This record gives sequence, C-alpha cells and structure tokens, in this order.
Amino acid sequence: MYNYVYQVAAVKNAAGAESMRQKLQKGGISARVTQSESNGVMWYRILVSFKGNPEDTRKLREALAPHGISTIILRGKAPAK
Repeated sequence: MYNYVYQVAAVKNAAGAESMRQKLQKGGISARVTQSESNGVMWYRILVSFKGNPEDTRKLREALAPHGISTIILRGKAPAK
C-alpha cells in the first residue's frame, strides 16, 4: 500500500481551482489546491491524495472521469504506514 499524490489540473484562476477542489471533495476524492509562480504567472494546482496499490489507480481514474479529468501526473508516492 502506498500514499499517492496526483496533480489532476493546473489553472491560473484561484476561484476556478477552489471550485474544482470542492467538486472533487463532494465526489469523495481528497483534494487540495497549491499555488506556485512560474515565469511571472501564478498557477493553482489541484492535487488529489489516494491510498492504495498500483492497480487501484484505475479506480481513481474512474472516479475522476465524470469530472472531465483523464490525465493525471504523479507528484508523490510513499509507503503507507
């Protein structure tokens, strides 16, 4: 078992990022927003946390699909305690 962190979106609008986070949370997906600046542009990244094994990632993808999310980027993976 691992604790995963996936980036599911990056937007330039804080309100849009927060709206997406709330929709994911309502759908039972643990999500948070981080921000960082790149070349003078502020980006708001929506990250989801997921606990499972590599095969369980399919379930996460299925849960994200109704939200229009088909591409996810692995940002962190650590053994679950």
